[in-house]
Amino acid sequence: MKVLGIKDVQVSKIEVIQGLLPRVETHTVEDKVEEYKEAMSLGSEFPPITVWLKNNEYWLIDGMHRLMATKRLGRETIKAEVVELKDMLEAKVLAITKNKHGLPLTKEEKRLLCQSLYMDGIEVSELIKIFNVSERTIYNWTSGLKRREKPEEVKEKALEMRKQGYTQEQVARELGVGRKTISDWEREMAEPEKIADSAKGTDSTPTPKQTGDWTTKDWRDWTEEDKNQMAKELEEFLTDEVLEEIYGKQEEKKKSNAGRPKNEPPPRTDEEIYEDAKQAVLEVAYQAAIKIGWEKVFQLLDEARERAIELSKSSKRGW
Repeated sequence: MKVLGIKDVQVSKIEVIQGLLPRVETHTVEDKVEEYKEAMSLGSEFPPITVWLKNNEYWLIDGMHRLMATKRLGRETIKAEVVELKDMLEAKVLAITKNKHGLPLTKEEKRLLCQSLYMDGIEVSELIKIFNVSERTIYNWTSGLKRREKPEEVKEKALEMRKQGYTQEQVARELGVGRKTISDWEREMAEPEKIADSAKGTDSTPTPKQTGDWTTKDWRDWTEEDKNQMAKELEEFLTDEVLEEIYGKQEEKKKSNAGRPKNEPPPRTDEEIYEDAKQAVLEVAYQAAIKIGWEKVFQLLDEARERAIELSKSSKRGW
């Protein structure tokens, strides 16, 4: 944190950002606002509020009741400590530590805030200082919680587990990511010649493009952009080729090892193609349903089925 100074700030330019201020239960207390308003009108001096200068805006860090009282008095400016912060996490910590004037945080509010900071990576030693409680209390508040890991950390852990012999399904369950995502990560780490073979189509099953970061995020943190990306990727995945595999429409050549390099695996059977395609679609559909709802997913799948029926008319194998 860098303190830029104390100055008179236009009340109309101060933004109250949802989720930044620490009060979870009590919020703004009407009686306290009126108490401050009366005291200010009689000439009482209050400590400056704290604001974060961010993108030429002033985001409120501390002093909600003082700000509301100032507005009700019709005053255009308020004395504020202006600070420069690194990110939202630092802002949240500062908002908690600044909460010393007026109404204190309740025990339940402290517990919930502690859990949020812990999951965001704040160490126990720092949490003890922030909330001024014992180490045992912090451990009691955070018991059973799992920290949110960065996408790169999840990726590294997944690849390490695969090296240790865990199956993709086991890694997916343990880390909470899709099996197709794990496949993509492994493909990125493969030797150049294997990547080239993949590009030539040695495996004809398309995979959805993991261009967004929704695949490694906690679903509670997904943005509208993530949801739109998920819906887009679902539609991109349901290509004619995939649909043919799902409904058993793609012809798989039956051949022995004759004419193939010894290390080339035999072609997949119809059953293997079906299981892979089914697993891939189910994973994508499940992730999409969390974002856009099952009703929309079923609608997309119904449209895909109609397309598959049209394809079947020209298929030699039929349904």
